[in-house]
Amino acid sequence: MIQTIHEIQDPFDVKTPLGDGTAMFLIAGSMHANPNFIVRLYESGSLRTFDQNDLQVYGNPMQGNGWDLEPKTNI
Repeated sequence: MIQTIHEIQDPFDVKTPLGDGTAMFLIAGSMHANPNFIVRLYESGSLRTFDQNDLQVYGNPMQGNGWDLEPKTNI
């Protein structure tokens, strides 16, 4: 099995079950599995790996797309 790790050039803010953080790397294991993200948690500074289904992405006001800055629902 080949696994691809991609460094995200424009890291983005995410809400995780362990708190807020920055998504820094994307791990694509296979076409049969969800991608995982390596996230740096703000509070502890630790790195944790999360399945894409465990993350919510914060909006970016610089994109001008009208997204709310904070996700409305909890995971």
